[in-house]
Amino acid sequence: MDWGDPAAPAVVAWHGLARTGRDMDELARHLVGQGYRVVCPDTVGRGLSQWSADPASEYKLSFYAAQARDLLDQLVLQQVHWVGIVADIALMTEGIFPAEAGSVEP
Repeated sequence: MDWGDPAAPAVVAWHGLARTGRDMDELARHLVGQGYRVVCPDTVGRGLSQWSADPASEYKLSFYAAQARDLLDQLVLQQVHWVGIVADIALMTEGIFPAEAGSVEP
């Protein structure tokens, strides 16, 4: 889901591994009301996404990090605020793409 004005400061709200992007609806509505664009993706195999064709190589942190990088590139997001659940915050704290993080909130 992509909420709000595409030109507004961006927040990526990524759900935990046992959740879906729709779990972030209430947060997204609130942040849009505060002037943010909010992107709530589904992790592969969760929500509206399909199950992985190759679980052994795709259900791991490095694959999720590549998905996150691709999402930022596809949406042309140069800097974002990142909100997520513990495993998702690891994408940021592991230094996989720290330059794009304006802030990180668990």
